[in-house]
Amino acid sequence: MMSRGVVWRRRLLGAIASGMLVSIGAMSALAADVAPAAVAQKVENHDALWSKLSAEPGARLPVIVRFDMPSMPDAAAFASPQAADDAQTKAIRAVQEKILGAVLPAGTLSSAAASDEKNIKLMDFSPMFGIVASAADLARFAADPNVTMIQEDKLDKPYLAQSLPLIQMPQMYSAGAAGNNYRVAVLDTGGRRGHVFLSSRIISEACYNTSGVQGSSSRCPGGASSSIATGSGEDCTASNIYGCGHGTHVAGTAAGFNTTGSGPANGVARDARIISINVFSQFPAGAGTACGSIPGYSQCVLTFNTDQIRGLERVYALRNSMNIAAVNMSLGGGAFSSHCDGDSRKPIIDQLRAANIATVIAAGNDGLSTQVGAPGCISSAVTVGSTTKSDFRSGFSNWGSLVDIAAPGSDINASYINGSSNTHFQSLSGTSMASPHVAGAWAALRSAHPTATVSQILSALQSTGTNVSAAGTTLKRINVNSARIALGGGTPPPTGPANDNFANRITVAVPAPGATRTVTGSNVGATAEAGEPNHHGLSGARTSVWWRYTPATSGTITINTFGSGFDTVMAVYTGASLGSLSTVASNDDAGGGYQSSVSFSGVAGTQYQIAVAGYSNATGAVTLNVQGGSAVPSNDNFANASTISVLPAPGAVRGLTGA
Repeated sequence: MMSRGVVWRRRLLGAIASGMLVSIGAMSALAADVAPAAVAQKVENHDALWSKLSAEPGARLPVIVRFDMPSMPDAAAFASPQAADDAQTKAIRAVQEKILGAVLPAGTLSSAAASDEKNIKLMDFSPMFGIVASAADLARFAADPNVTMIQEDKLDKPYLAQSLPLIQMPQMYSAGAAGNNYRVAVLDTGGRRGHVFLSSRIISEACYNTSGVQGSSSRCPGGASSSIATGSGEDCTASNIYGCGHGTHVAGTAAGFNTTGSGPANGVARDARIISINVFSQFPAGAGTACGSIPGYSQCVLTFNTDQIRGLERVYALRNSMNIAAVNMSLGGGAFSSHCDGDSRKPIIDQLRAANIATVIAAGNDGLSTQVGAPGCISSAVTVGSTTKSDFRSGFSNWGSLVDIAAPGSDINASYINGSSNTHFQSLSGTSMASPHVAGAWAALRSAHPTATVSQILSALQSTGTNVSAAGTTLKRINVNSARIALGGGTPPPTGPANDNFANRITVAVPAPGATRTVTGSNVGATAEAGEPNHHGLSGARTSVWWRYTPATSGTITINTFGSGFDTVMAVYTGASLGSLSTVASNDDAGGGYQSSVSFSGVAGTQYQIAVAGYSNATGAVTLNVQGGSAVPSNDNFANASTISVLPAPGAVRGLTGA
């Protein structure tokens, strides 16, 4: 006996075959090089899409069919937020049914959406749906007056303990702003729930995948196209699948918390919780496939735009039951030099922003100086570029005016996949690592300022960040605690030490003869200035602070950083400005330790400039010890003996002092 599902599929295929305005006999006309007028008017990049569909009989491609948002009463008119959501979904569903009604049997839309025949994806909050279409389908949809635009459902790829002090998270933790009671949603390959960094943090999961399109197969439980069951947001683990582990690393960076003593202690928002949403389907790798050839891998993970929209809609649906601060999307593709607000993901990103949820997106890893990938080019998103821990632009990072903010993304250590291990950590680099720094910071800032809007938080991060200039564009690297203070109406303290800049170097007083002059300070938050030399020739020693010392006498001078709390690099110069510095002596490690020491022949009256930085930009408390160059007492020689000119009174003692 034939199952109802098989009967329905045959009815569906028959209806599609017979219901099209363009008959089989007219397919030769449809296959012409020039697309019909309606297609040319409504289909984005219609020539390329039409050529793909007309290349061979039976060709089909996934597309997104868009329409205007139905008119709705104000949300306040409904009995509850859920009632408003239900009404919006009902109105959108009515238009979807109207457009699809010409090709689907009456009342079968829900069944069609659950099948793989046409891969129909019905959006709940966005005025659109996804479907696998032929040239005939495309012509029919374009002719429908309800349809405003048709776009190809494109594939995107994942953008492949020292960063936290750099962005001021220890101060945030001290202020009680660690993301408590807030959630960060991560749309990615999923997160390994059993990992020690995520086991106590993932509290909600979902999966939106695609099967049977361009070789794709769903990674959702049971191969379904969608799931919100426990385990739905699990990362893939196979070593032959390129991209597995990406979501585990991203989620850990945003809000991980280590339940053991091994590895980094936590991610950015250490008290926040994670909504793990898997939007990456599995594809075969090799020549001519969507993955292409990837040496050492037989498969890869990629994500359709429609699956991302469904993931974003899931976040929107959860907003009434969870405090969601931000969504992270470390994914994308393409290169855009201006805003791409025609992108199909913008309507739901706009709705999330209206609900005070930031959509934080990686700028992309193509090293472009004036372009970013999509969806990072959407104007209502928060687009993130990557910096090094030395506050330079990461060489791989896209950059330019379309990037809203920057964060550390080079050599970030976080949770990762390694077989069945749940304790593996690995350092990765990419704008994928920078973006969750910002998403986590958003949760931390919302925990301190619950009513702060997306625009207010972005403005605070931009106004208090550290300048990072490259390719003619200066972006702000986030300083989260300074942003917290600014949001509260206060004036943030300087972001670096008082002697961060050469012009503000601190004077070291001349020690007493035979003594050592010791001064202390810190290089936490210190940065290198434009034109500052690489101390000891090390490009990774840029967290520098400055002192100056003028010996009173000529002779051997010894300066060291013994007692400092980190791996130091020190250099001593002469010269009155950064541009005129000449190296006198420099050192990295002295005496088998990690502190620095130099000795040189000093000249009385010469001002020596002392720079102390951290190896690999380490930071901490600085102890600077200076010996030599002490002033010689005026009665040092016999010829200059001091005369006691007045005798003491009988029985008294005359006291003199000197050095």
